[in-house]
Amino acid sequence: MEAQAREDLVRAGENAIAAADWDTARACLQRVLEAGENADALTGLSKVAMFEREYERAIDLKERAFDL
Repeated sequence: MEAQAREDLVRAGENAIAAADWDTARACLQRVLEAGENADALTGLSKVAMFEREYERAIDLKERAFDL
């Protein structure tokens, strides 16, 4: 996946988070991760997990983002 496509998916995921569309956000951000680790995608997925009350997963994703 090209860098621009990843950026577009991250942006789409962030927009979905802002609209509280967790399914769309998760789908976009997970597609980014299929191409490799990405701090922005991990951070976005952490937000989704937090809003879905998956706190342990949110922490794990955020830690992975910080490690990059």
